[in-house]
Amino acid sequence: MSYGQCDLATLAALFSSKLHRAGLATSVDRASLFTRMISLLSPGTIGELYWCARIAFLSDIAKLQTFDRIFLEVFATQSEFPTENQSVDTEYGSKTPQPQPSHQGITKLKMGVSTKTATNHQAGDARKQDDLADLPDRSTASAEESLTCRNFATLSQLDLQLANELLESSEKLMPTKVTARTATTKLYPSQDIRATLRASVKTGGDPVELLSKGRVKKKRRLIFILDISGSMEPFASPYLYFLRGMSRNSCVESFVFSTHLTRITLDLRTRQSIESIFGGLSLAPDRFGGTRIAEALRAFLDTHGRRGMARGAMVIVVSDGWECGDLKDLKEQMRRLKLLSHRVLWVNPRKANQGYQPLVGGMSAVLPFCDGFFSGHSISSLWELLDSLEVTSKGPKRIPWESMR
Repeated sequence: MSYGQCDLATLAALFSSKLHRAGLATSVDRASLFTRMISLLSPGTIGELYWCARIAFLSDIAKLQTFDRIFLEVFATQSEFPTENQSVDTEYGSKTPQPQPSHQGITKLKMGVSTKTATNHQAGDARKQDDLADLPDRSTASAEESLTCRNFATLSQLDLQLANELLESSEKLMPTKVTARTATTKLYPSQDIRATLRASVKTGGDPVELLSKGRVKKKRRLIFILDISGSMEPFASPYLYFLRGMSRNSCVESFVFSTHLTRITLDLRTRQSIESIFGGLSLAPDRFGGTRIAEALRAFLDTHGRRGMARGAMVIVVSDGWECGDLKDLKEQMRRLKLLSHRVLWVNPRKANQGYQPLVGGMSAVLPFCDGFFSGHSISSLWELLDSLEVTSKGPKRIPWESMR
């Protein structure tokens, strides 16, 4: 069907007028949409034209039979569209003779009125079936989606590799803090009178542009202290991949401990594989051994935290809390960590177990000093932890003075 010599505006006006007289809600916008669809899609059959008109004009499915009848009257018996010389049947203009409705059903129009058109549609349907066969089944969860809610301890070696890839490529949402430094910009509500007057010198003394000033925001330091003792062995590999993805940000520091503390920030940023991190005996030789949280925290505070690393930072400790040392010493180190850092968050993968209660000696000793308690047993729980960092970091620092005594 040719549209080269067809006046699309006349066609749209004719069809819209007949639909309006039949009781369908039409407007100039719908007629304009019908015209643009014909110009862009260039329908080659009556069936294709039918769907263009139906999308543009039909808004009430109850009027479908009336719409089909009007469409048959206008298009089914015409081989060409009206030209500019033909009169248009509008609400206020002269009426053209009504063409006789075709006896062919509207179903044939939808599929095409000719054998060639039906063949084309069959070929198109076959191509669609082939395309759909290549698409994944959306009725069930994909492999990545199903892994996000599964516990790391229950994953097979193949699933664990896929989970590690997802953790390493996860988005890094860094918390922010407001510094004492101010900056002049248009984004802050407080007006900077001095900067505005200085800028007005360029415009002859007229303050054309009002400048504002406010406190500068910067990324808050994030410190991860990961337990790699024997009880945390099933979770060590996923968390190391997670830390390697997070360590690409310069504000992230990573430590591991079992009986001694080891800093692995530079290794996570430079080594090609997690296996190479533990390849040498000098790096975390105590891995998968006992658990001495108090000694690890003391080493962190004496070597790094007290010198400035932990001041104003968010410290995230990942451990199941099975402390082998003295609980009084653990409380003392948590008290020091709480006073230095901005927030202390504790992640325990055992929390996801049914009926879990933090009654272990280590957990009962550290929880009074923590600002948040998360499970971190799966990919989705780690993403929830990242999403909560910005919210958790806001607000003034709260110190439980009763627990500090």
